[in-house]
Amino acid sequence: MDIVKIDVKTVTPTLMGGGVSQNDGIRPSEIKGVMRYWFRALAGFVFGNDIKALKSLEDKVFGSQARMSPFRINISDENLIIGKLNFSSLPVGTKYLAFVINLNRHRMDNVILPGSEFAIKFLFRPSIVPSIRNLVVLSFYLASALGGFGLRTRRG
Repeated sequence: MDIVKIDVKTVTPTLMGGGVSQNDGIRPSEIKGVMRYWFRALAGFVFGNDIKALKSLEDKVFGSQARMSPFRINISDENLIIGKLNFSSLPVGTKYLAFVINLNRHRMDNVILPGSEFAIKFLFRPSIVPSIRNLVVLSFYLASALGGFGLRTRRG
């Protein structure tokens, strides 16, 4: 089994996990969802109006109801620092971006704080084609460079 390990360090307060005031840590399903979102954005630009070709490639990279995903995501998050976010101490620009978080005071008590570290392992099936493997890793890079992970990253 081919494994790609990526070490990650949070640079901003991160809200991921379950419902209100619940933090389940870093969840593979959230990471895969953001990767798929940014994959569609870029692949849609490349394929244009050829929806069938885009859907076919997406199924090969991420799986579908008819096809099993060629990879799994494993998270090692024992070094996460979960604590209370002090909204008043955030820089001015960050306060503007974090106004949604401030509306839900319960979430502010249970935040992955900046400086937390975790590892993401992509575990690939032995039969994976190298080009598909590369698309998976590049989709993660694209998601982290253009989007980010956590509360409402795809909605501004």
